[in-house]
Amino acid sequence: MGIGQKNASMAVRLLVEWFNVEVSGDRSGIDVSGDRNVLRVFKRLGLIDKEEVGKAIQIARGLNPSYPGALDFPAWAIGIKWCKSKNPECPSCPLGDICPKLL
Repeated sequence: MGIGQKNASMAVRLLVEWFNVEVSGDRSGIDVSGDRNVLRVFKRLGLIDKEEVGKAIQIARGLNPSYPGALDFPAWAIGIKWCKSKNPECPSCPLGDICPKLL
């Protein structure tokens, strides 16, 4: 069976951030997860044109090369609270000033 990219990325990020587990080298290999909320937020922000994990990882690595996974939780939280798949709450979203959905 195994573990998928989404759970693997989230597990490593949580171990590092919440439990202060040391990783060998640096954090540049800890990517964003392929979570639907993360992908939706990246797409609506215009960072990716399709909700594809590979594209989201590539963009996150470009935006924050030293720790791409740092973008995972904020994007997930925005997707859960404001950038919902149905009835998004764009006017109250903290990214409203930069999101093309509102422009």
